[in-house]
Amino acid sequence: MKRKLTKQSLFLFFPQNTIIYILFLLLSQVNYTANGQTKEHQTYTDSINWLTKQWNETELQQSKKPNNYLEQAITIANRNKDIQQEAYLYGKMAYNHYLNHRYKESMISLLKKLPLDETLNDSLSIAWVYNYMGNIYYMVGDYTRALNSYNSSLTIYINIKNNEGTSHIYNNLANLYETTNDPTKAEAYYNYSIMLTLENKDTIDLAIAYNNLGNLYYKHFNDSTLAKKSFIKALDFIANAHDDNTRCLVYTNYGNFLLWQGNHAKAKFFLEMGHELAVRNNLSYDIRNLTESLSYMEEMKGNADKSLLYLKQHITIKDSLQNISDASKINYLEYQYLLDKASQRNNFEKNEINRIARIKLIILLFTAIALIFVLTVTIALNKTRNKHAAVLKEKTLLEARVLQEQLEFKNKETVIITMNLYERNELIKNTIKKLEQLIPNVKQENIKAIEQIVFELRNKMNEHIIKEFEQRFKEVHSDFTKNLSHEYPNLTANDLKLCAFLKMNMNTKDIASLTHQPQNTIEVARKRLRKKLQIEDSSTDLISFLMKY
Repeated sequence: MKRKLTKQSLFLFFPQNTIIYILFLLLSQVNYTANGQTKEHQTYTDSINWLTKQWNETELQQSKKPNNYLEQAITIANRNKDIQQEAYLYGKMAYNHYLNHRYKESMISLLKKLPLDETLNDSLSIAWVYNYMGNIYYMVGDYTRALNSYNSSLTIYINIKNNEGTSHIYNNLANLYETTNDPTKAEAYYNYSIMLTLENKDTIDLAIAYNNLGNLYYKHFNDSTLAKKSFIKALDFIANAHDDNTRCLVYTNYGNFLLWQGNHAKAKFFLEMGHELAVRNNLSYDIRNLTESLSYMEEMKGNADKSLLYLKQHITIKDSLQNISDASKINYLEYQYLLDKASQRNNFEKNEINRIARIKLIILLFTAIALIFVLTVTIALNKTRNKHAAVLKEKTLLEARVLQEQLEFKNKETVIITMNLYERNELIKNTIKKLEQLIPNVKQENIKAIEQIVFELRNKMNEHIIKEFEQRFKEVHSDFTKNLSHEYPNLTANDLKLCAFLKMNMNTKDIASLTHQPQNTIEVARKRLRKKLQIEDSSTDLISFLMKY
């Protein structure tokens, strides 16, 4: 026999003090009368209290019909945006449907409660929802989903360090493994549950856990010693407990164990005690199991009439419960089919959304790559342009430097050539002087020839030097004379020649020697030139001034 789910297991997570506190949180102007009609001038809290009370009274009457009191209360809570109250009411509704084997309705309520709990970030309630989802899956034989739900609940309980909830899940997992014929795992999980429950000192839960462990030992391991020890501990824990459901559960299973051992007298005592509690509390599943065991026991004792009576009771209640169970399972399976279809549709929509998101991401990535490529190319082009500009600048500077060097070289060359011509001119001059010294000593018929040579040398000497200089100067400074004449049109040819000599950085002595003029004459010419060039500042150097042209 598995652990029976009672109202106490629900109110473990929703204490009555908490309920009272929640009911006084919000106010509303809507309520209902005893007939469920709207009643004016009453508070929201009064409405919730009254509807919850009506639901509780209906539940105490063991009504198998779903009532609408909680639905009305949920509507009011939703209207007042009381998420916490709405989540709590959905939990009560889910539990009520579960007790009455309305698994579809219970699952719907749980699925409505879950997102509300997630909004509230209520880990304890979320774990409770997964636990009851596991219970529903277990009851309809969907063990894979049951295992997944229990594990989801277990993870939360462990994370929030709730040992009480963890022990309950361990017990449920043990039930599941026992049902799926994995007794070794079942034993381990029962022991885990007992270990945590001992810390909490919950006698009811300990009684149930030891009861389940006793069943496991004799049904799966054929170990009567361990089974008996477990049942004795279960009996000890319920000795002072006022929980008829748990007492009925332990009496029934211990009676069946004794019946299995062949101890009919003792078995009868516990089975009849269990039967009395089951009938008093209308525990249908326990009555079904007990009548079957009692019928078998009476048959073994030879009491055919009693055995038949118990057998008829057993068949009647078994058929009733089977019809309820089958209808609940079929109802649930229909709902699960629709839920699966909806899940598939949601998965398809999610996949489609994900596909579109992936496409957008790919487009975004390609766009980013394209932008990076364009940016990289732009940077490369800019670097190339900058490099090209730097090369051009360097080339321009180099060319300017080369031109400057060429200009300086030509200037030097012009000066050198001019000075060479000057030296040749001096040589001619010395030659003329020597020839003139020879005239008194030569024959009369040769004197005229010598004088003619001297005359020709004198006439050609200065003209040749000046023309050579002018030609060389124009090759190097083609626009100098033109620019200077344009700005200072009053300059004479001799002034321009003097400017050219000065442009070549020649001093007064060199100019005097080259032109066969006294140095004083050159100095006077320079002073007149300064006036014509309008150089009034005595600190301004004439040669530096002419270098600008």
